[in-house]
Amino acid sequence: MNETAFPTPKCTRYSVRFSLEKLNQNADSLRVRFSHVRERNGALVCAEGAVFARQAPCQIETFFSLGSDFAVYEYPAKKLHTLGTGVTRELFAYPRASVQAIDGDGVTQVYVVSDDRVYRLTENGMEIASVKGGTCACVHRERLFVGDGRTLRYSLPIDLSVWTDRSPQATGDIFFADGAGEIAGVFSLRDKLYLVREYGITVLTADADPLSYRAEQILCDAGKTVAGSVAVAGEGAFFFTERGLHYFDGARVSRAAHADDGEIDFSKSLSAVASEEKYCACVRLKDGSPELYVYENGRGRHVHLSGKELSAGRSLYFSRGDKIFALSERAAPEWGNCALAFSFSLGNGRSGNYYAEAVTVEGKGAYTVKVVSESGARASVKAKGDCRARLPKALRGCTFRIEVVCEDGNFELCAVNVHARREL
Repeated sequence: MNETAFPTPKCTRYSVRFSLEKLNQNADSLRVRFSHVRERNGALVCAEGAVFARQAPCQIETFFSLGSDFAVYEYPAKKLHTLGTGVTRELFAYPRASVQAIDGDGVTQVYVVSDDRVYRLTENGMEIASVKGGTCACVHRERLFVGDGRTLRYSLPIDLSVWTDRSPQATGDIFFADGAGEIAGVFSLRDKLYLVREYGITVLTADADPLSYRAEQILCDAGKTVAGSVAVAGEGAFFFTERGLHYFDGARVSRAAHADDGEIDFSKSLSAVASEEKYCACVRLKDGSPELYVYENGRGRHVHLSGKELSAGRSLYFSRGDKIFALSERAAPEWGNCALAFSFSLGNGRSGNYYAEAVTVEGKGAYTVKVVSESGARASVKAKGDCRARLPKALRGCTFRIEVVCEDGNFELCAVNVHARREL
């Protein structure tokens, strides 16, 4: 019997650590995906949940937060119900925006802008202004500005119910005949008025005297703005276009970094609001499923909650059916899993055969780790925080996709270590 000697390949074993800092810095190249997880104190934890806030007497078409109260719109009955006071206002056209402003007597007034009118809500009814409505509104320099198509209308200062005084420095309107399209959103920021148009931004220097108003166009190659997506967060504004989430800082428009918005269907209208520096939107994914999208701390993430409309007040609220919910700090997803997913490469172009052998999830909790190689080979393993877990079979390849699924709601995920082998 002849014995044959087979050469044993030289191998080197090493580990690659993916901290949250590294994942955030390389979120695009690593194709990082946060599914119902959020960062807190240097770790990933469970994302927001839904806390019941108020019951409505009807199916909610849209709604507004009014401090400690809510106004909900019933369609096709065309009624606006104020839940706390129980007041119902009849024959109300479809409301598009709600604005609160302090009048000359120091009283907070609520104005609702509908498709065809501007209304001031009174204690037991409403006052209809003699002006056409619009799709968006804000208060700037003590005037109410309403965007309607290519037209921007403005009220009298302080008395925002007056729209027909045509004396100098009183009320009026501005028609924009340029090629930027209709007004999709309007907001006040740093003493200027900004109009997010279908294609670009218009900056209006709107001081006390309307005769001195000056408009400047900021052109941007961002695609068409998605209706309902404009919201001010921090020192700028976020909005979706057909090419994804964008950010306007007061001077220029740029693509939001690490947005992770490739699965969102931008052909569908959406509802968006912001609270401080947190931007939220009720969106539809390309597979038709609803989801809550959140952008904060320089990256986008997907929260497994479904809602129809959003409103910001003492909290962030969303509607579903005949109920209003507030976003809680942390709760299990309504569907799917809490998961972190990203792609990575072994070798970086160096010669040799590479194998993924084991993983370690730094943190607390129980996990299922799934690894897929570029050839489609798969392996999964159960893992506990800070414990090394060997894959049932080593996966050969250079490029891999890993998904860490959190199995309990009290997890804290700090980093993922991939333990690899290189054979020469």
